[in-house]
Amino acid sequence: MDRSLLVALDGSVHSSRVVRYLGRLFTGQAEVRLHLVSLVSGVTAPAGSAWEELPPQLSPEGARRCQEAEHCLAAASEHLLQAGIPADRISRQVQVAQMGVAADLLHLTRQGRHDALVLGRGGKSRIEELLLGSVSASILRKAEEVPLWIIDGEVDSRSFLVPVDGNVHTLKAVDHLAHMVSDHPSARITLFRSSALLDQANPFGDKELTACAALWGEDWCRQHLTCPDALFHAPEQVLLEAGFPRERLRRLETRQGLYASRQIIRQALMEDAGTIVMGRRPEDLRKGFLGSVSERVLANAQDVAMWIVS
Repeated sequence: MDRSLLVALDGSVHSSRVVRYLGRLFTGQAEVRLHLVSLVSGVTAPAGSAWEELPPQLSPEGARRCQEAEHCLAAASEHLLQAGIPADRISRQVQVAQMGVAADLLHLTRQGRHDALVLGRGGKSRIEELLLGSVSASILRKAEEVPLWIIDGEVDSRSFLVPVDGNVHTLKAVDHLAHMVSDHPSARITLFRSSALLDQANPFGDKELTACAALWGEDWCRQHLTCPDALFHAPEQVLLEAGFPRERLRRLETRQGLYASRQIIRQALMEDAGTIVMGRRPEDLRKGFLGSVSERVLANAQDVAMWIVS
C-alpha cells in the first residue's frame, strides 16, 4: 500500500521538528514516499517561466535563497536516510512561489496526488495567529479537500487519539489514519468519545447514513452504522478492515468537562498521544467566532501533531 506525503520545509526550527517527527514515525516503513518541498517567496520569476521549474535567470539574491533552500532539503533528506527511510522514497523540489506559499503548497499537493500536506507550526503565539494569520493558518482555511498534518514541538509518541462524534467527517479522518498506519509496527490508537462532543446514544442519523453510503456503500453502512455502539464500532471496523491490529486499538469515553476542545487536549496529554486525528466539517457548517472544535484544538494544543481531514 503506497502512501505519499508532501512535506513543506523552510529551514526553520519548526521544519526540523517536522523532519524528526516523520523520521520517528516512519522508520523502516518502505511504502511511504516523502516529497520535500521548499518554496522561495519574494523572488520574481521571469515572465513565461515554467511553474514547475526554477527559472533559469534568477537575480543573485534569488539564486542565493534558492541555494539555501536546496541545502535545507539536502539536510532533511540526510536525516530521513539516517532514520531508515529508503533513498528512493525521498524526493526534493525547490521552487519560486507563484501564487503565495499557501496556495502553491495546496496546488502541489493536489497536482502530485499526495495523501496529505505536512508542515510545521510557526513561531507565533496562538493570539498572534488568530489576529495576524500564518502560513499554516492560511492553509487550514483553504484546504477543504487536502488532509493536513500540522506539527507543533517535538513529538516522539506513536500513539494516536481520535475524537469520535458519529459523523461522516470523523469516519473520513479514521479512513485516512487507517491508510497511513494500518501496517505500522507499533502505532496505538485510542478512539475517544467526549460528552462535550456528543450526547446521543447513536448519532448516525439519516443524513449521515446517506453521506457515508456514498463512500462505503449502503450494505456496509446498514451493518456498521446502525448498531447500538456504532459511534465506536464504525471507526473500529474501518481500521480493522484496513489491517490494523485489534490489540493496539481501544475505546475511551468520558463525561467530564464542558468544552470539547479542552477535553481532547487534556486526554491527549493523559494518554501521551503524540498525534490527534480529527475530521472537520465543511466551512459552511462550522459555527462560532473561534471556528470548529478541530480549529480550537489546533489553536490551543502544544507539542502535538494534528492531522485534520475535511
